[in-house]
Amino acid sequence: MSGVPQKWERDFRWRKALVYQGTRSDLVVQAGKVLIVRAEPEIVRDELGKPVRVYARTVAEAQSITRGLKRKNRVNASSEPEAGFFPVALEGFEFDIDAGPDLGKLCLKMCSALATLLPDFDSADLVHAVKNFQQEEGDLKGVVKDGRTHVGLDRSRPPLAHVIYVERTSSRTYGVVQFFGSMQFYCTLGQGSCGSDCAMLGVLDSTTGEEVFREVDPLNLSDAFSESSGEFTGSWSKKLFDQIREMGCTDFSDVQIAFKPSFRFTLFSGSTTEIWPFARILNTRGGS
Repeated sequence: MSGVPQKWERDFRWRKALVYQGTRSDLVVQAGKVLIVRAEPEIVRDELGKPVRVYARTVAEAQSITRGLKRKNRVNASSEPEAGFFPVALEGFEFDIDAGPDLGKLCLKMCSALATLLPDFDSADLVHAVKNFQQEEGDLKGVVKDGRTHVGLDRSRPPLAHVIYVERTSSRTYGVVQFFGSMQFYCTLGQGSCGSDCAMLGVLDSTTGEEVFREVDPLNLSDAFSESSGEFTGSWSKKLFDQIREMGCTDFSDVQIAFKPSFRFTLFSGSTTEIWPFARILNTRGGS
């Protein structure tokens, strides 16, 4: 994925993003570079329990831990800590992007916020969404995974963009959310109104950071709850790779992205909650 011309505009840290070589680690963007950094410091001890090495996330953190060990008379002397940078071993490298029902609620919130910009907005436009926000923790209704292809929506955005689309008709108000132009969700928002059909579109370009909101012609999409929402596991992966190619990256044949089907489990309360799909990203190529 590094072949995509993504420009990192700011530094950030994705905490506990993956397990790398047996260590829970963060993904960090620093000065335009992507780094894998251990999520927590570690003190390595010998067979007698004495500290012999400190692994830390920064030089300052290593110095602080070492000073603490000296104050407690755990060590008498130590070398000056140094930052070490090593190439990442990509062979067999993989991590999961996992999300629970909170992702569905995020989609509802995004669509609800945009719906307030509809002409002649009324509380009836969000009556179903408001009810769904009041559900018990772990429960989720009003959002469904959408594996269908909405040509008009796909044409309205650049590759790999995030999209929010909401539409009001005489019978319903609904929304569609796309993450990176591929992971797509359909949301039921409200009852609709007697006014003319209208729609709003919000687009965030993930490569430039440009954000646009505008009124658009309604697409008249069918209700994903009343028909098959499509086979999302294959369609999402294909759409993602097609857009990566469109961005000019072709050398990623060694990367696999598999969207796992959702499954269900029973909570202690006896209710049933859906676990939303996650993406497993696997790199089969060796090297740095």
